[in-house]
Amino acid sequence: MGALSVDEMAWAMKFLTDKLSSQVKVKNAQDTVDEKVYERAKTEKFLNEVCGKWEDDKDADEMVRDIYESRVNKDYTELEKIFS
Repeated sequence: MGALSVDEMAWAMKFLTDKLSSQVKVKNAQDTVDEKVYERAKTEKFLNEVCGKWEDDKDADEMVRDIYESRVNKDYTELEKIFS
């Protein structure tokens, strides 16, 4: 077997590049599928473990009161000093 001609080398390089490119596309597609499956499983696990597991026996007024009590008082005079 002798040395390859320029045309034969060019053909071989194109063949190898195309082959490698198609394998990379398959790998990337598989990675995307694996990531989606993983994220779906992680989300499902979270939903099954957390959502719907708490109990809240407060009435609407108590909930509203809790919301307002949890808010931080904001001193707008400090903000006014910045812009004046």
